Amino acid sequence: FSGSRPFRAPGGGRLPAGGRYRMPEDSFATLETQATYAEHHGVFQLFEGLLQDLLIHKPDDPIAHLIGALGQTAVPRVIVFGAPSTDTTFQCKSIASSHSLVHVAADNLWLEASTAGTETGLAAKALKDAGKDIPSELTQRMVMEKLASPECSSRGWVLEGFPSAASEAHAMLTSGVLPTRVIEIALDEAEAKRRLVGRRVDPVGNVVYNGHQAPPVDPEVLARLVHRVEDTEERVLKRLLSYRYAARPMRAAFAQTLVTVDGARSNDAIAAEIAPTITSAMSSRAPRGAPRVLLLGGPAAGEEELADGLEQRYGAIAVSAARLLKAAATKDTATGRKLLPYTVGEIWDVPSEVLAPLVLERLKGEDVRRKGFVLTGFPNNAQQAKMLKNAGVWVRQAVLLDTGAKEAARKLTEARFDPVTGKQYHPDAFWPDDRNVEARLVQHPRYSAAAVEAALASWEERKVKLLAAYPELLTEDATRPALTLEERLQPCF
Repeated sequence: FSGSRPFRAPGGGRLPAGGRYRMPEDSFATLETQATYAEHHGVFQLFEGLLQDLLIHKPDDPIAHLIGALGQTAVPRVIVFGAPSTDTTFQCKSIASSHSLVHVAADNLWLEASTAGTETGLAAKALKDAGKDIPSELTQRMVMEKLASPECSSRGWVLEGFPSAASEAHAMLTSGVLPTRVIEIALDEAEAKRRLVGRRVDPVGNVVYNGHQAPPVDPEVLARLVHRVEDTEERVLKRLLSYRYAARPMRAAFAQTLVTVDGARSNDAIAAEIAPTITSAMSSRAPRGAPRVLLLGGPAAGEEELADGLEQRYGAIAVSAARLLKAAATKDTATGRKLLPYTVGEIWDVPSEVLAPLVLERLKGEDVRRKGFVLTGFPNNAQQAKMLKNAGVWVRQAVLLDTGAKEAARKLTEARFDPVTGKQYHPDAFWPDDRNVEARLVQHPRYSAAAVEAALASWEERKVKLLAAYPELLTEDATRPALTLEERLQPCF
């Protein structure tokens, strides 16, 4: 502004040319250390959770309530819903069993509540005895009472059958019952229709069969199967339409904690995908620093290629220990000549005192500190993991890319090398069209059966202690397509 005094940087100095103030390195390092501590220990989430708890319970003595809340252990609170014909009950039982949670089935809750003699339970039983439906408001009250019980509060819960509409979801949230994870089992409408219309019921024992998948082999059972009215095409289409309109606002209400899984697969495959997503941590609006991702994996895991894709998609810098080593070794210096012999072997065989300085120096780069990193090729063993920690490098998320020994051996031994151009080929991904090139391809000595077996043995020997350094390790199937892995790792960024 006209006549205003020039802005001065801290300490009284004028701003440098261009008008941008550069924070001193020691101040930046202090701020970075404080921010890392706050994020690593969940300081923002702690206060966020305590404030949330106060607003929900509105205690007369907030301090005493907070002291009690600090002593409680966080537990998972899970909701499972899914498209018609998906087996949400199987998944809820699986989650409850694997995480020791209480399985709360809203449709059957009135039986438990009426047996316990609660006011809501007796009211629901009276309606049932009269042949009437239990209204949503009464179901909601029974659900809230159950979730607030000492059993659910101490162990955590997995809820099935409620909420089933946007109004119920919003009522649940405004009551202060906040899930830490919501699972939707999604299914294409055409597949859901095929499953439902194909269902048949044996009136003896009320056993349900699907004529498309597993019809009964006993001819007597087959002869007495009936097609229920609710499984006719007209009724099924109405159910699917109803679910479509109900699910959309449900997804919006639980967007921060929602995980969607493909319900077209087997129950066991769905359960395996759901299991690692169950958490006791609430979604948070706390500030988050730059990504700090470590990709670990044995031979043929493809960490470098995935890191490159993650850099392009999310902006974090791909830091490859192998590439740093090669770059340093190509310099015509005494250090470069000293490093050159290490470039022809495997990265895990390079001594820690050679590799660690290269990696740690790169991680100090301003671009890495600003944009974050995706680190590959280091650490390769427990000692290097300790070196990384002692150097003050905090990894927010370590990811194991698991290929499996058999698949890794196949991928490596089938690779071929062109001795003329130096290009590498593989029948799974990239193979030459030129027959002359194809004819001269050879197997690189590094990918001989004996060399691959030794590499896999080395990984198995190092793996257990290395992975133990990262107790919150995320495991991903490295055989998935690269784009799929990039999408699945989005929460890390």
